[in-house]
Amino acid sequence: MLLENKAHVVINLTNVQPSPDLRYGAVVAAKWVGAFGNPIANESSRTLKVTFDSIEIREDHDYFSGEWNSLWVGVNGKWIELSGPLGHYGLDDADDDDTFNFPARSKSVTVTVPENGQLEIFSTGWESDQDSCFLLPSLSCTPVTLANINDAIGYIRPIVTCSQNFDVGNGEQYAVSQPSSSDDETDGDYILSYHVEELSRTVGNEVCGDPPVRVPDATCYSIGEAITIIKEPGLNPRFSQTGGPIVVNQVPQPDTYVAPGSDVHLIRGNICP
Repeated sequence: MLLENKAHVVINLTNVQPSPDLRYGAVVAAKWVGAFGNPIANESSRTLKVTFDSIEIREDHDYFSGEWNSLWVGVNGKWIELSGPLGHYGLDDADDDDTFNFPARSKSVTVTVPENGQLEIFSTGWESDQDSCFLLPSLSCTPVTLANINDAIGYIRPIVTCSQNFDVGNGEQYAVSQPSSSDDETDGDYILSYHVEELSRTVGNEVCGDPPVRVPDATCYSIGEAITIIKEPGLNPRFSQTGGPIVVNQVPQPDTYVAPGSDVHLIRGNICP
């Protein structure tokens, strides 16, 4: 709906049987593109895939074995279930120092992240004996026994940016849980391991880190004047006698944004006689 400056997104759920047990969420990342598929927006972005590999339980929070079957994790707001009714993977019978491996690539989230944005992972859940009984803020079940009190657990919240390359190529990452609601007892309850892959990249004018620099158009200036103009924004001019347009890092467009310190090749044929 380009004339209305809108995008209309349809998600077909007609084949999903209604159930109060179902949960659904979606994150839509969109940008305008031209008629031939070239991006109109200047922002660079990456499509990243975060895969959760295993979880190590350090404190199961139960007198007997812990039932960690209510554990979720979100990547930039897109949530998946690590345990629960869709597959406990042994987490419904967890003890201290147990490590559970998720089936290969079964727990993955794919998101699109702006180049100067961030990748944020966040977990939530509890040790679940009966889903109706919690100690805080007040007891919600009777009778109270050691076997039917749910316990809070810690959470993870690693955040990375382009300066860490969004953890792409950094191998296995290990996030240690933080205390839940300032409850020191839940500090370091578990370690969640994951790795990040880059599936694709859209290259725009944004460059990781320092703000990009605009390459000025040197048309109608002498070579000397053009070099002076291009040096002003912190670029490194190069000169060639051959004809053709200005080339900036193999992109044949003047008035383009590139990283500071980039080489700009000045071609005599692009400058007025």
